[in-house]
Amino acid sequence: MAVSLALRILTITAVSCVLAATGARAEHLEFCHKATAAHEAGNYDLSIHYYTRCIGRDDLTAEELAAAYNGRGVAQARKGAFDQAVPDYDEAIRRDPGRADFYNDRGVAHARMGEDELAVGDFGEAIRRDPGLIRAYFNRGHLHRRMGNDDQAVLDYGEAIRRDPAFAEAYYNRGKAHRKTGRYDLAVRDYDEAVRLDPSIALAHDDYTEAIREYPGFAQEYYKRGNTQRRKGNYEQAVRDYAEAVRLNPGHAAAYNVRAWTLYLLGRNEEALEDAERAVALSPKNVYHLGTRGHVMAALDRQKDALATFERAMAVGDPDWIESYQKALKRHGYYKGAIHGEYDPATRAALLACLLVGCRVIE
Repeated sequence: MAVSLALRILTITAVSCVLAATGARAEHLEFCHKATAAHEAGNYDLSIHYYTRCIGRDDLTAEELAAAYNGRGVAQARKGAFDQAVPDYDEAIRRDPGRADFYNDRGVAHARMGEDELAVGDFGEAIRRDPGLIRAYFNRGHLHRRMGNDDQAVLDYGEAIRRDPAFAEAYYNRGKAHRKTGRYDLAVRDYDEAVRLDPSIALAHDDYTEAIREYPGFAQEYYKRGNTQRRKGNYEQAVRDYAEAVRLNPGHAAAYNVRAWTLYLLGRNEEALEDAERAVALSPKNVYHLGTRGHVMAALDRQKDALATFERAMAVGDPDWIESYQKALKRHGYYKGAIHGEYDPATRAALLACLLVGCRVIE
Protein backbone atom coordinates (compact mmCIF):
# COMPACT_ATOMS: atom_id res chain seq x y z
CA MET A 1 0.00 0.00 0.00
CA ALA A 2 2.73 2.45 0.91
CA VAL A 3 4.64 2.06 -2.34
CA SER A 4 1.53 2.39 -4.46
CA LEU A 5 0.74 5.62 -2.68
CA ALA A 6 4.23 6.90 -3.43
CA LEU A 7 3.78 6.03 -7.10
CA ARG A 8 0.45 7.79 -7.21
CA ILE A 9 2.03 10.98 -5.87
CA LEU A 10 4.98 10.51 -8.19
CA THR A 11 2.69 10.34 -11.23
CA ILE A 12 0.98 13.59 -10.29
CA THR A 13 4.37 15.23 -9.94
CA ALA A 14 5.43 14.21 -13.45
CA VAL A 15 2.21 15.35 -15.09
CA SER A 16 2.31 18.73 -13.38
CA CYS A 17 5.94 19.23 -14.42
CA VAL A 18 5.13 18.86 -18.09
CA LEU A 19 2.03 20.99 -17.86
CA ALA A 20 4.05 23.75 -16.25
CA ALA A 21 6.17 23.98 -19.42
CA THR A 22 3.29 24.52 -21.84
CA GLY A 23 3.41 28.30 -21.88
CA ALA A 24 6.83 28.75 -23.54
CA ARG A 25 6.51 27.08 -26.97
CA ALA A 26 3.29 25.12 -27.03
CA GLU A 27 3.63 24.28 -30.72
CA HIS A 28 7.00 22.59 -30.11
CA LEU A 29 5.78 20.64 -27.12
CA GLU A 30 2.86 18.83 -28.69
CA PHE A 31 4.49 15.43 -28.18
CA CYS A 32 4.97 16.22 -24.49
CA HIS A 33 1.33 17.23 -24.19
CA LYS A 34 0.24 13.99 -25.87
CA ALA A 35 2.50 12.05 -23.50
CA THR A 36 0.86 13.74 -20.53
CA ALA A 37 -2.64 13.00 -21.86
CA ALA A 38 -1.77 9.35 -22.47
CA HIS A 39 -0.33 9.11 -18.97
CA GLU A 40 -3.47 10.55 -17.41
CA ALA A 41 -5.53 8.04 -19.41
CA GLY A 42 -3.42 5.18 -18.06
CA ASN A 43 -1.89 4.31 -21.44
CA TYR A 44 1.73 4.18 -20.29
CA ASP A 45 3.11 2.59 -23.47
CA LEU A 46 1.70 5.43 -25.55
CA SER A 47 2.94 7.93 -22.96
CA ILE A 48 6.46 6.51 -23.23
CA HIS A 49 6.25 6.69 -27.03
CA TYR A 50 5.32 10.39 -26.99
CA TYR A 51 7.83 11.28 -24.26
CA THR A 52 10.53 9.67 -26.40
CA ARG A 53 9.52 11.79 -29.38
CA CYS A 54 9.40 14.86 -27.15
CA ILE A 55 12.91 14.14 -25.86
CA GLY A 56 14.07 13.88 -29.46
CA ARG A 57 13.29 17.55 -30.12
CA ASP A 58 16.31 19.84 -30.29
CA ASP A 59 14.51 23.01 -29.23
CA LEU A 60 13.63 22.19 -25.62
CA THR A 61 15.21 23.89 -22.65
CA ALA A 62 17.15 21.87 -20.10
CA GLU A 63 14.23 22.15 -17.67
CA GLU A 64 11.74 20.96 -20.28
CA LEU A 65 13.92 18.01 -21.24
CA ALA A 66 14.37 17.14 -17.57
CA ALA A 67 10.58 17.14 -17.09
CA ALA A 68 10.17 14.91 -20.16
CA TYR A 69 12.80 12.42 -18.95
CA ASN A 70 11.17 12.36 -15.54
CA GLY A 71 7.74 11.89 -17.10
CA ARG A 72 8.99 8.94 -19.12
CA GLY A 73 10.57 7.51 -16.00
CA VAL A 74 7.26 7.72 -14.18
CA ALA A 75 5.49 5.97 -17.05
CA GLN A 76 8.11 3.21 -16.94
CA ALA A 77 7.63 2.92 -13.20
CA ARG A 78 3.87 2.66 -13.57
CA LYS A 79 4.49 -0.36 -15.83
CA GLY A 80 6.79 -1.88 -13.22
CA ALA A 81 9.89 -1.33 -15.39
CA PHE A 82 11.87 0.30 -12.58
CA ASP A 83 15.24 -0.65 -14.09
CA GLN A 84 14.29 1.41 -17.15
CA ALA A 85 12.85 4.23 -15.05
CA VAL A 86 16.09 4.87 -13.13
CA PRO A 87 18.20 5.94 -16.19
CA ASP A 88 15.47 8.42 -17.12
CA TYR A 89 15.45 9.81 -13.59
CA ASP A 90 19.25 10.01 -13.72
CA GLU A 91 19.04 12.07 -16.90
CA ALA A 92 16.31 14.30 -15.46
CA ILE A 93 18.46 15.01 -12.40
CA ARG A 94 21.53 15.64 -14.52
CA ARG A 95 19.69 18.26 -16.54
CA ASP A 96 17.84 19.88 -13.64
CA PRO A 97 19.58 18.92 -10.38
CA GLY A 98 17.57 21.33 -8.27
CA ARG A 99 14.30 19.40 -8.57
CA ALA A 100 13.74 17.65 -5.25
CA ASP A 101 10.80 15.67 -6.59
CA PHE A 102 13.02 14.00 -9.20
CA TYR A 103 15.14 12.54 -6.38
CA ASN A 104 11.99 11.36 -4.63
CA ASP A 105 10.77 9.64 -7.78
CA ARG A 106 14.10 7.89 -8.31
CA GLY A 107 14.08 6.86 -4.69
CA VAL A 108 10.75 5.09 -5.20
CA ALA A 109 12.19 3.15 -8.15
CA HIS A 110 15.28 2.12 -6.16
CA ALA A 111 13.00 1.03 -3.30
CA ARG A 112 10.92 -1.12 -5.60
CA MET A 113 14.07 -2.83 -6.86
CA GLY A 114 15.19 -3.54 -3.29
CA GLU A 115 18.02 -1.00 -3.42
CA ASP A 116 17.14 0.40 -0.03
CA GLU A 117 20.35 2.30 0.70
CA LEU A 118 20.16 4.12 -2.65
CA ALA A 119 16.50 4.87 -2.03
CA VAL A 120 17.15 6.30 1.44
CA GLY A 121 19.89 8.46 -0.06
CA ASP A 122 17.56 9.82 -2.73
CA PHE A 123 14.81 10.58 -0.25
CA GLY A 124 17.34 12.32 1.96
CA GLU A 125 18.59 14.41 -0.96
CA ALA A 126 15.02 15.32 -1.87
CA ILE A 127 14.45 16.52 1.70
CA ARG A 128 17.73 18.44 1.70
CA ARG A 129 16.74 20.28 -1.47
CA ASP A 130 13.15 20.82 -0.38
CA PRO A 131 12.45 20.35 3.34
CA GLY A 132 8.76 20.81 2.63
CA LEU A 133 8.46 17.74 0.36
CA ILE A 134 6.18 15.73 2.61
CA ARG A 135 6.09 12.57 0.53
CA ALA A 136 9.87 12.24 0.77
CA TYR A 137 9.64 11.99 4.57
CA PHE A 138 6.79 9.53 4.17
CA ASN A 139 8.67 7.37 1.65
CA ARG A 140 11.89 7.42 3.67
CA GLY A 141 9.86 6.35 6.69
CA HIS A 142 8.74 3.27 4.75
CA LEU A 143 12.28 2.39 3.86
CA HIS A 144 13.50 2.77 7.44
CA ARG A 145 10.66 0.58 8.65
CA ARG A 146 11.46 -2.08 6.04
CA MET A 147 15.14 -1.94 7.02
CA GLY A 148 14.26 -2.39 10.70
CA ASN A 149 15.01 1.21 11.66
CA ASP A 150 11.64 1.71 13.32
CA ASP A 151 12.70 4.59 15.56
CA GLN A 152 13.93 6.52 12.53
CA ALA A 153 10.73 5.62 10.69
CA VAL A 154 8.70 7.12 13.55
CA LEU A 155 10.66 10.37 13.19
CA ASP A 156 10.07 10.56 9.43
CA TYR A 157 6.36 9.79 9.70
CA GLY A 158 6.17 12.31 12.52
CA GLU A 159 7.70 15.01 10.33
CA ALA A 160 5.23 14.20 7.55
CA ILE A 161 2.39 14.49 10.07
CA ARG A 162 3.77 17.74 11.48
CA ARG A 163 3.69 19.24 8.01
CA ASP A 164 0.33 17.69 7.10
CA PRO A 165 -1.76 16.86 10.20
CA ALA A 166 -4.46 15.27 8.01
CA PHE A 167 -2.09 12.68 6.48
CA ALA A 168 -3.97 9.53 7.48
CA GLU A 169 -1.53 7.11 5.84
CA ALA A 170 1.34 8.60 7.83
CA TYR A 171 -0.53 8.02 11.10
CA TYR A 172 -1.34 4.47 10.05
CA ASN A 173 2.24 3.60 9.19
CA ARG A 174 3.68 5.32 12.24
CA GLY A 175 1.29 3.17 14.26
CA LYS A 176 2.81 0.07 12.68
CA ALA A 177 6.32 1.28 13.58
CA HIS A 178 5.23 1.99 17.16
CA ARG A 179 3.65 -1.45 17.46
CA LYS A 180 6.79 -3.17 16.21
CA THR A 181 8.83 -1.48 18.95
CA GLY A 182 6.30 -2.41 21.63
CA ARG A 183 4.79 1.07 22.08
CA TYR A 184 1.24 -0.24 21.86
CA ASP A 185 -0.40 2.77 23.46
CA LEU A 186 1.13 5.05 20.83
CA ALA A 187 0.31 2.54 18.09
CA VAL A 188 -3.39 2.37 18.80
CA ARG A 189 -3.50 6.15 19.20
CA ASP A 190 -2.13 6.50 15.68
CA TYR A 191 -4.49 3.84 14.31
CA ASP A 192 -7.39 5.71 15.91
CA GLU A 193 -6.37 8.95 14.25
CA ALA A 194 -5.80 7.27 10.89
CA VAL A 195 -9.29 5.78 10.92
CA ARG A 196 -10.82 9.05 12.10
CA LEU A 197 -9.20 10.90 9.20
CA ASP A 198 -9.88 8.20 6.61
CA PRO A 199 -12.29 5.38 7.58
CA SER A 200 -11.44 3.57 4.34
CA ILE A 201 -8.08 2.49 5.76
CA ALA A 202 -9.49 -0.96 6.44
CA LEU A 203 -6.11 -2.49 7.22
CA ALA A 204 -5.92 -0.37 10.33
CA HIS A 205 -8.59 -2.61 11.84
CA ASP A 206 -6.31 -5.64 11.48
CA ASP A 207 -3.62 -3.78 13.36
CA TYR A 208 -6.13 -2.78 16.02
CA THR A 209 -6.73 -6.48 16.57
CA GLU A 210 -3.04 -7.30 16.77
CA ALA A 211 -2.27 -4.39 19.07
CA ILE A 212 -5.12 -5.27 21.40
CA ARG A 213 -4.08 -8.91 21.47
CA GLU A 214 -0.52 -7.95 22.33
CA TYR A 215 -1.62 -5.43 24.97
CA PRO A 216 -4.91 -6.87 26.22
CA GLY A 217 -5.38 -4.50 29.16
CA PHE A 218 -6.56 -1.73 26.89
CA ALA A 219 -10.31 -1.61 27.54
CA GLN A 220 -10.38 1.75 25.81
CA GLU A 221 -9.08 0.25 22.59
CA TYR A 222 -11.84 -2.34 22.49
CA TYR A 223 -14.25 0.53 23.05
CA LYS A 224 -12.73 2.54 20.20
CA ARG A 225 -12.66 -0.41 17.86
CA GLY A 226 -16.27 -1.12 18.76
CA ASN A 227 -17.14 2.44 17.78
CA THR A 228 -15.42 1.96 14.43
CA GLN A 229 -17.31 -1.29 13.84
CA ARG A 230 -20.59 0.35 14.80
CA ARG A 231 -20.05 3.24 12.38
CA LYS A 232 -19.40 0.69 9.64
CA GLY A 233 -22.65 -1.12 10.48
CA ASN A 234 -20.93 -4.18 11.96
CA TYR A 235 -23.19 -4.19 15.02
CA GLU A 236 -22.56 -7.74 16.22
CA GLN A 237 -18.78 -7.21 16.14
CA ALA A 238 -19.24 -3.90 17.92
CA VAL A 239 -21.26 -5.60 20.69
CA ARG A 240 -18.44 -8.13 21.17
CA ASP A 241 -15.83 -5.38 21.44
CA TYR A 242 -17.92 -3.40 23.93
CA ALA A 243 -18.38 -6.58 25.96
CA GLU A 244 -14.61 -6.98 26.20
CA ALA A 245 -14.26 -3.31 27.15
CA VAL A 246 -16.64 -3.62 30.10
CA ARG A 247 -15.09 -6.94 31.13
CA LEU A 248 -11.71 -5.24 31.41
CA ASN A 249 -13.17 -2.07 32.92
CA PRO A 250 -16.54 -2.64 34.64
CA GLY A 251 -16.77 1.10 35.32
CA HIS A 252 -16.66 2.07 31.63
CA ALA A 253 -20.02 3.89 31.47
CA ALA A 254 -19.59 4.99 27.85
CA ALA A 255 -19.04 1.38 26.72
CA TYR A 256 -22.23 0.27 28.45
CA ASN A 257 -24.09 3.15 26.83
CA VAL A 258 -22.94 2.52 23.26
CA ARG A 259 -23.50 -1.21 23.67
CA ALA A 260 -27.04 -0.39 24.82
CA TRP A 261 -27.56 1.79 21.74
CA THR A 262 -26.14 -0.90 19.45
CA LEU A 263 -28.37 -3.57 20.99
CA TYR A 264 -31.31 -1.18 20.57
CA LEU A 265 -30.46 -0.85 16.87
CA LEU A 266 -30.41 -4.65 16.68
CA GLY A 267 -33.86 -4.85 18.31
CA ARG A 268 -32.50 -6.56 21.42
CA ASN A 269 -34.22 -4.11 23.72
CA GLU A 270 -34.29 -6.07 26.99
CA GLU A 271 -30.51 -6.48 26.83
CA ALA A 272 -30.20 -2.84 25.78
CA LEU A 273 -32.12 -1.70 28.84
CA GLU A 274 -29.79 -3.58 31.18
CA ASP A 275 -26.80 -1.79 29.70
CA ALA A 276 -28.57 1.56 29.65
CA GLU A 277 -29.39 1.19 33.34
CA ARG A 278 -25.74 0.41 34.14
CA ALA A 279 -24.56 3.42 32.15
CA VAL A 280 -26.97 5.76 33.93
CA ALA A 281 -26.09 4.30 37.33
CA LEU A 282 -22.41 4.99 36.64
CA SER A 283 -23.04 8.46 35.21
CA PRO A 284 -26.46 9.69 36.36
CA LYS A 285 -26.27 13.15 34.78
CA ASN A 286 -24.91 12.18 31.39
CA VAL A 287 -27.53 13.35 28.90
CA TYR A 288 -26.43 10.86 26.23
CA HIS A 289 -26.82 7.92 28.58
CA LEU A 290 -30.22 9.19 29.67
CA GLY A 291 -31.19 9.66 26.04
CA THR A 292 -30.27 6.06 25.25
CA ARG A 293 -32.34 4.77 28.16
CA GLY A 294 -35.27 6.92 27.03
CA HIS A 295 -35.16 5.47 23.53
CA VAL A 296 -34.95 1.91 24.81
CA MET A 297 -37.86 2.38 27.20
CA ALA A 298 -39.96 3.78 24.38
CA ALA A 299 -39.11 0.74 22.25
CA LEU A 300 -40.35 -1.44 25.14
CA ASP A 301 -43.69 0.49 25.16
CA ARG A 302 -42.81 2.15 28.44
CA GLN A 303 -43.64 5.64 27.18
CA LYS A 304 -44.27 7.11 30.62
CA ASP A 305 -40.86 5.98 31.87
CA ALA A 306 -39.28 7.09 28.61
CA LEU A 307 -40.71 10.60 28.96
CA ALA A 308 -39.53 10.83 32.56
CA THR A 309 -36.03 9.80 31.51
CA PHE A 310 -35.92 12.33 28.69
CA GLU A 311 -37.13 15.02 31.09
CA ARG A 312 -34.29 14.16 33.46
CA ALA A 313 -31.95 14.70 30.54
CA MET A 314 -33.61 17.99 29.61
CA ALA A 315 -33.20 19.19 33.18
CA VAL A 316 -29.41 18.74 33.09
CA GLY A 317 -28.73 19.22 29.38
CA ASP A 318 -27.30 22.43 28.02
CA PRO A 319 -29.19 24.52 25.40
CA ASP A 320 -27.21 22.99 22.54
CA TRP A 321 -28.27 19.50 23.55
CA ILE A 322 -31.92 20.54 23.88
CA GLU A 323 -31.70 22.24 20.50
CA SER A 324 -30.54 18.95 18.96
CA TYR A 325 -33.77 17.32 20.17
CA GLN A 326 -35.91 20.23 19.00
CA LYS A 327 -34.33 19.96 15.54
CA ALA A 328 -34.89 16.19 15.49
CA LEU A 329 -38.52 16.57 16.54
CA LYS A 330 -39.00 19.23 13.88
CA ARG A 331 -37.57 16.86 11.24
CA HIS A 332 -40.06 14.22 12.38
CA GLY A 333 -42.86 16.76 12.04
CA TYR A 334 -43.84 16.91 15.72
CA TYR A 335 -42.34 20.24 16.71
CA LYS A 336 -43.41 23.49 15.06
CA GLY A 337 -41.83 26.03 17.38
CA ALA A 338 -38.56 27.95 17.35
CA ILE A 339 -35.21 26.27 17.95
CA HIS A 340 -34.21 28.03 21.16
CA GLY A 341 -32.69 25.41 23.44
CA GLU A 342 -35.33 25.62 26.17
CA TYR A 343 -37.46 22.69 27.28
CA ASP A 344 -40.85 24.36 27.11
CA PRO A 345 -44.39 22.91 26.92
CA ALA A 346 -44.29 22.83 23.11
CA THR A 347 -41.11 20.77 23.15
CA ARG A 348 -42.57 18.43 25.78
CA ALA A 349 -45.75 17.93 23.78
CA ALA A 350 -43.75 17.16 20.63
CA LEU A 351 -41.54 14.70 22.50
CA LEU A 352 -44.54 12.91 23.98
CA ALA A 353 -46.27 12.70 20.60
CA CYS A 354 -43.14 11.16 19.09
CA LEU A 355 -42.81 8.63 21.90
CA LEU A 356 -46.46 7.58 21.69
CA VAL A 357 -46.03 6.42 18.10
CA GLY A 358 -42.64 4.81 18.76
CA CYS A 359 -40.53 7.16 16.66
CA ARG A 360 -36.79 7.24 17.15
CA VAL A 361 -36.10 10.81 18.21
CA ILE A 362 -32.37 10.76 17.43
CA GLU A 363 -31.34 8.66 14.45
